[in-house]
Amino acid sequence: MNWVRDVVHVLRRIVLVEERISMVAERVAALANAYDDVNRRLARLEGKFELLERMGAARLKRLPPPR
Repeated sequence: MNWVRDVVHVLRRIVLVEERISMVAERVAALANAYDDVNRRLARLEGKFELLERMGAARLKRLPPPR
């Protein structure tokens, strides 16, 4: 009957591993969503900086020459 105990022990370990894998999968999904959000925000900031650079360059072109 020792083999029955071993089988039960192995089955419990399998269930624990499956639970851990499920938890890791949930964390990975949450991290992927957070990454997408950060990526979107970064793209918006890059666009704003590009606009500011263009506005600054256009302003420099319009300044009168120094005396």
